[in-house]
Amino acid sequence: MRLKVASFCNVDLECVVQSEDVPSIYEVPVRMQRQGLDAAILRKIGIPVGETPAMLPWNRFLEKQRRATREVHIALVGKYDLQDAYKSIRESLNLAGIYNDVKARLHFVNSEQLTADNVAGQLKDMAGVVICPGFGRRGIEGKIVAAEYTRTRDIPTFGICLGMQNGDGRHDAPGRLRVRTRARQQSRRSL
Repeated sequence: MRLKVASFCNVDLECVVQSEDVPSIYEVPVRMQRQGLDAAILRKIGIPVGETPAMLPWNRFLEKQRRATREVHIALVGKYDLQDAYKSIRESLNLAGIYNDVKARLHFVNSEQLTADNVAGQLKDMAGVVICPGFGRRGIEGKIVAAEYTRTRDIPTFGICLGMQNGDGRHDAPGRLRVRTRARQQSRRSL
């Protein structure tokens, strides 16, 4: 098949690689190296090809990822249904889990639909909660409810940006956050 692709596309045979399905994106570099992609690129750009790197730290990481069996459930409380909005947060938690020999199981909780009546059902089985960033009024009440729930039940919680401000426990009335940041106070003084 590779020969056929190379022939019909006018590409060197060594430059045709198969994009295989793998259980983790972190296995892709190893698979590409096995097919010789790294050496082909080096040759194409005129760099001498040396010994094939063993990639020992990378392979140890992959082995840790495969060996992790214990799960830790973490809720991501945020307003954006598009999961790519929190991609860096999700990947950070997954990597932290791998390096601690656990699989991080992430559960998205939509802050726009989170209320005092349903928060217990949404967060009760979580080992931790991340209150995600996101500006504007939309979804803020649910973030405050989540922060209050976790604070009063001693559930480990990490708020990022506005998510952290939601967790500080200062609000005038249910659903109305009193945000006091140095930048806002300074900008008001300068006006």
